[in-house]
Amino acid sequence: MTPPPDSPPNLLFRAVIIAGSFFAITVMSMVAATFGNPEAPPNRFFNSYGLLIILVETAILLILIFLAMAIDQRRTAQRLHHEQVRKLEQLAQTSQQPDDIQVDIPQSSNPSNTSS
Repeated sequence: MTPPPDSPPNLLFRAVIIAGSFFAITVMSMVAATFGNPEAPPNRFFNSYGLLIILVETAILLILIFLAMAIDQRRTAQRLHHEQVRKLEQLAQTSQQPDDIQVDIPQSSNPSNTSS
């Protein structure tokens, strides 16, 4: 579903792409470093801080993902609500008589509502 042209883009999705790219580059760098000299500076750096870097990047990525989805869901719900209100207003304007609109009201089956 494409957003309407008047809605601004959700910038958090761009941040998710950037954070995901950093995560992928970090993982590939760690894998590449394992095939090199164990005493090389990148290998020693990843041995010391690799797990911490991956955990921080994962946390940032998860936070951004859930925030982006929550904002997108909220915007979609608001847009759908506005579309429904607009359709109901159009329906109300086109109807000539109030009898044209039928509303089903369920009958209460609670016996305490009957007066004796």
